[in-house]
Amino acid sequence: ADAFRTAMAALPTPPPSQPPHWPYWQKNMQVMAQSRPPETFWEWPAVRHTMTVDHFPMGHQLLELQSSADWRRWEAALAHAENEHHAKNLINQAFCLKRYEDVVGVKVEQLRSVYEFGAGYGAMRHLIARLGFEGEYFVTDLKEFEILQRWWLGTHGLEVTHVPGPVHADLMIGGPPCQPFSQL
Repeated sequence: ADAFRTAMAALPTPPPSQPPHWPYWQKNMQVMAQSRPPETFWEWPAVRHTMTVDHFPMGHQLLELQSSADWRRWEAALAHAENEHHAKNLINQAFCLKRYEDVVGVKVEQLRSVYEFGAGYGAMRHLIARLGFEGEYFVTDLKEFEILQRWWLGTHGLEVTHVPGPVHADLMIGGPPCQPFSQL
């Protein structure tokens, strides 16, 4: 927690802004990191408004996963979510990954590399690891969110490689709420 706070405190102050602009959320992350323990990040406004899918129903996505021939695989990957916010994110991301796998015909655990633009707190990386992915995972994000990813994924024994821009990868993911956009 101390390293998390120190890293956030070392960042430059973003320019004044209002939501929904990213400098506003960057500043919110910096302020919250100095006043709240990182374990409470689920309730921070920047996280609630930019990284969680609490604002729309998940029933149809879960039903599609449950109806699939490989539901047991998805069920195991979705098990033991930390809280309702994380559970909903995992369902949404599993739904998107299942669609990707159905169209492309490749399971994510078969991939060698993944690149994600805007990884939030690292939920997709977490899910893909639960599915058996052992390749390289690259992320481009704002520094505040890189710090959160490093901290949260570290609590799960996972890492990402932060890069300044896109890299060649088997799967490229970008934009909320989890939109796989290509296999190269």
